[in-house]
Amino acid sequence: MVIAFLAAVAAAALPEPKPIDRASWFKASDYPADAAQRKVQGSVGFEVDVDVKGLPGACRITKSSGQPVLDQATCDVVRARAHFEPARGADGKPVEGRYHTTTVWWLDDWGITEATPINRSSWFSSADYPLEAMKEAIEGSAVFEVDVDASGKPTACRITSSSGHQILDNATCTVVLSRARFALPTGSTGKGIAGRYSTKAIWKLDSPPTYYAAATFDYSFDPEHPVCHIKSSNPQQLFPTCKQLLENAPTSDITKRMAKVVVLFAEATGEVMPYQGEPEWGPPLARLIADLYQMKLGTPVACIGVAAEGLAVGRDPCQGAPTPRTISDADKKTTIKTRIEISTFGVPRPSTP
Repeated sequence: MVIAFLAAVAAAALPEPKPIDRASWFKASDYPADAAQRKVQGSVGFEVDVDVKGLPGACRITKSSGQPVLDQATCDVVRARAHFEPARGADGKPVEGRYHTTTVWWLDDWGITEATPINRSSWFSSADYPLEAMKEAIEGSAVFEVDVDASGKPTACRITSSSGHQILDNATCTVVLSRARFALPTGSTGKGIAGRYSTKAIWKLDSPPTYYAAATFDYSFDPEHPVCHIKSSNPQQLFPTCKQLLENAPTSDITKRMAKVVVLFAEATGEVMPYQGEPEWGPPLARLIADLYQMKLGTPVACIGVAAEGLAVGRDPCQGAPTPRTISDADKKTTIKTRIEISTFGVPRPSTP
């Protein structure tokens, strides 16, 4: 938003005083709110009488902008803020004078003053993440622009750089229009000025769409005292320590036949396949698979056993689930499915036929 002066364009009948810090007279906040909202621009020629103390008096429009609201605002600001070094007569004493110039009311790129967000961190919450996007582990960043009225409420929202996912773009503007609030400056009349605000909304799941942790028990040197180490896709995520795992490590005949045993815990959201392990871990010895259906905020509502294979045959893959039950197709549409797989792999000892 620019309000600029042009040089005086007419000879003054009275001696002309010298303006003091003319650039500071007009501020962006002086732009009339209704003119900004209607995107009204124009230049105003004016003259102002100045007394012997350098103070402005009567103000007259010498060339209208064609917009009465801009003409009126010009004289209002000049009478309120203009200051001069008074004109001087032939004897060097201060005399009354008259000052002429033109000011230009112009909106940068048709924009309106920048709105200041209020408590921006509270606009979005984890509950706003679109369910379908969570199910498919969709993430992204959407840059948006929002128009703000004089009261600080958003009136329109536009995506200026897409996240690449329509579901996230739509959710961005839905949240902004419903919750965003802004602070805006007021004009010389005390009325608010419409504004605009632009920023980026980042949609990121609290946890990765896939996760795994694998505990490797090495029985190569001492079957009674295996060496343990853990490999995880996210070291910050909780997983039992080797000490805890060793307390329940296999000590049956299987450890006498295996050089290494790897226990893999893997999960994935939606239809994404969980991590399936590495070839050097050997063939699978056991596998438990379950689908856990959770509400949007993480509360389990159903656990369905999918498979129990190998040495795990006869075990319940949903053991420990708080509310195992059969879930309807309608319920499935309102929940997030997480597939959980617990697999055991073994590397046979070279002497094992």
